[in-house]
Amino acid sequence: MISYVPVFLIVVTLLILFLFLGVSEVLKKEAEEANRIYSTQVMKLIDQSLSAIDQSIINEIIANHSSIRDFFTPQQEINPLFQTYEASLELNNLVLKHAIIDSIYLYRYSDQAILSKNRFIPLSAFGDKEFLQAQLTGDASLQSWSGSRQYVEFSSQTEPISVITLVRSVILFSGEEGKIVTNVKITALQKILQDLFDSGISYAELVDGEGNVILSRNGSELERAKQKPTEMYLSDIHSPITNWHLRSGVEAGKVYYFISNFSYIWLIIGLSIVALGVIWIVYITRRNYRPVELMINQIQSLSFKISQKLATHTGGNQLSFIENAVENLIEESNKFQQRHEENIVFRKKVFFQEALEGSREITPEQWTDEMIKFERPVKYSGFEVVLFEMDKFTDFKMSYNQKDQYLLKFILCSVIAEVAQNNGVIVWHEWMDHHIVGVLYQYQDEQGENSERLASMMEEVREWVQSNLTFTVTIGIGSLIKEAALIYRSYDDAKQALGYKSGLGSNRIIAYNDIEMSPKGDMFRHLQPVRTVSQQFRLGNPSWGEELEAFFDELEKTLLSREDVESILNYLIYQMNRELMELSEDYGEIWRNKGLQPINELLQRFDTLREFRGKASLILTETSEHLERIREGRNNRSLLAEVRSYIEANYFDPDLSLNHLSDKFQINSKYVSQLFKEEFGENFVDYLAFVRMEHAKQLLSDTSMSVQDIAGKVGYQHSVSFNRVFKRLTGKTPVVFRSESVK
Repeated sequence: MISYVPVFLIVVTLLILFLFLGVSEVLKKEAEEANRIYSTQVMKLIDQSLSAIDQSIINEIIANHSSIRDFFTPQQEINPLFQTYEASLELNNLVLKHAIIDSIYLYRYSDQAILSKNRFIPLSAFGDKEFLQAQLTGDASLQSWSGSRQYVEFSSQTEPISVITLVRSVILFSGEEGKIVTNVKITALQKILQDLFDSGISYAELVDGEGNVILSRNGSELERAKQKPTEMYLSDIHSPITNWHLRSGVEAGKVYYFISNFSYIWLIIGLSIVALGVIWIVYITRRNYRPVELMINQIQSLSFKISQKLATHTGGNQLSFIENAVENLIEESNKFQQRHEENIVFRKKVFFQEALEGSREITPEQWTDEMIKFERPVKYSGFEVVLFEMDKFTDFKMSYNQKDQYLLKFILCSVIAEVAQNNGVIVWHEWMDHHIVGVLYQYQDEQGENSERLASMMEEVREWVQSNLTFTVTIGIGSLIKEAALIYRSYDDAKQALGYKSGLGSNRIIAYNDIEMSPKGDMFRHLQPVRTVSQQFRLGNPSWGEELEAFFDELEKTLLSREDVESILNYLIYQMNRELMELSEDYGEIWRNKGLQPINELLQRFDTLREFRGKASLILTETSEHLERIREGRNNRSLLAEVRSYIEANYFDPDLSLNHLSDKFQINSKYVSQLFKEEFGENFVDYLAFVRMEHAKQLLSDTSMSVQDIAGKVGYQHSVSFNRVFKRLTGKTPVVFRSESVK
C-alpha cells in the first residue's frame, strides 16, 4: 500500500507555493497602484508649485496696480527710481512667497534693461543674456517650463546654478512690452523627490518631453537613472502642464520583476499537480484515513480567509498612510521654509549688531561658520566700520511719508554698496538706528587697506547724496582692525568720531584718526562767559548779545564732542533760568514761555552747534524784547534808568550806597531796594558788586595795575574785601583770573 505521507508533503508544499504566488500577485497589483497614486500626488505637488508660480506671475502682469506692470509701462508722474524700487520689492516678495524660486528677472524691450531682485542693469552686462536672446529670437523660445539648464546672473559668478526656467511675455494694451523670466532651483525639486522617496526600496526620476532626465531622487543617481530600462518602472505619470514624466519603481527591480514575471506555466503545472495530488490524497484518504479529508478542507478554508483578510487590510492601510504622509510632509516643509527665511534675515541683523557692539566674542571659526550660513565672503585681512548719519533727521521725517523714507534710505544704501563694489571692497550694511546706517568694509587683502582710498570713497558718497538727494549725510570713519573679534573697537571709534559733528558741522567726513591727533578743548573755561551772559541778559544790558556771540565764537573754535557741547549748553540754560527766576512773576512767565521752553526743545533736536547758535540767538532776542517791553510799561522806568546810569558813572565811589541814592534822588532807600529786586532780580548791593567786578575784570585783563590799585579804582578801600567779592562772583581770585586772561 502506497503511503499518503509523501503525497501529503508534496501537496502541502505546492499549496504554499500557490499561496505565495497568489499573495505576490495581489501585492504586486497593490504596490503598482499605490506607487501610481503616490507618484500622481508627487507630480501634482510639483505641478501645483510650478502652476502657483506661473499664476502669480500672470496676476502681476494683468493687475492694474501691479508694480511689475508699472515697470514695463512707467507712469510719468511717478519717480522712475521709485517704480524700479517697487518692482524690485515685488520680485523679492515673489521669491519669498515661493520657496523653490531661485531668481526672477524682468526684461524691458524699450531700453533693453534687466531688473532682478539684486540689481538693475542693461542686457549687455547680464550673465544670462545668451539664454534670454535665444528666447527673443524665437529659435529656442519656451511654451512651458524648460529642462535643466545652467544659470549665471552676475558676470563675476564662478559657479552656475542648475535651474528650470519659465519665460512669460508681458502683453499689455500697447502690445508686448517685455519678458518675465522665472528660474526654479533644481535642488529644490530634488529635495522634494528626495524627501518623498527617501528609502532604499523605491526610486524616482523626472524626465522632460524629449526623454532627457531632468533630475533624480539625488544627484548621485542621475547617471544610473539614465541607464534604467523603461520596463523596470512601476509607474510613469505624465504632467499636462510641463509635459514631463515622473517615473518611479522598486529599487531592487531585477528581483521584483523576476518574481512578478514568474512563468504562469509553472503555475499551471503546479495547479495540475495539486489537482492530481488532491485526487490521490482523496483516494488514499478515502481508502485509508477518512479524517485526512477533513484536515485538508480546513487548511484550504483557513488559507482562503487569511488571503482575503491580508489583501483588504494591506490595501487600506497603504492608501491612508501615503495620503497622510504626503499631507504632513508638505505642511512641515512649508513651515520649515517659512521659518528658515524669516530667521536668516533676523540672524544676519543680530550677528551684525553683536559684532559691532562687542556683545559676542567672535572666533575665526565662528566667523567662517556664520558667513557660510549667510552666503557672504569669508576671507578677510582687515575691517573698518563707517557710520552714515542723516543730517536734520527730524525735518526729514516731517517732509516725507513712511514709504518715501524707506525709498530714500534704500537709495542711500544702494549708493554705498555701488561705490564700494566699483572699488573692489566688500560691504555689509544694516540700519543701527532710524537715522544711522552702519557699514562694515571688509578687505580681502592688505593692498586694499588704504585709508586714502576709503576717504575718497566716502567723499564720493557724500557728494552724490548732496547733489542728488534732498538731505545730506555726515560720515564717521572708525579705525582699521585686523581681527573679526575686534570689529567693535572700530565701531566705537566711528561713534566717537561722529560725536564731534556738533562742533565740526554736518555734511562732512570725520575720521577717528584725525580727531585722535587733534588737541582737545577744555570745556570748563567756557563756564565764566556763561555766567556773564546770563547776568547781562537778566539786567537787560544790551551788551548781552555781544557777550553771547563771543561765547559761541570761542565754543566753535574748540574741538568738543557732542556730549561736551550739550553739557555746556545745558549749563547755559540752567544759569539763565537761575538768573531770571530772581525777577518778578510777570518776567518769569515771559521767560518760561518765550525762552526756556523753546530753547529746551531746540537742545533736544539740534544737529550742529552752528544750527543751535542761530536759532537760540533768535529765541533769546525775542524773549529780551518781551522783557524790555514790560520794563518800559512800568511807571518807574525813567527813575530806574537814572539810578542805573548814576551807578554806572559812580561805581568807583566808596560811599555809594542806598542812603546815598536816597539823598541824591529824594526817594526812600527801601523803595529803591524794592525796585532793584523787582526789575533786576537782585538787591542793590549785589548789582553794585556786579558792576564793579565787570570793570575790575576789564582792568585785570587790559592793564598791569596791582590788585590793590584795581580794588581802589572800583570803589573798595580794602583789597581783602575786593578779593572776597571777586571770588564769590567769578569763582576765581583776581590773580588766577589775570593769569588765565593772559593765556
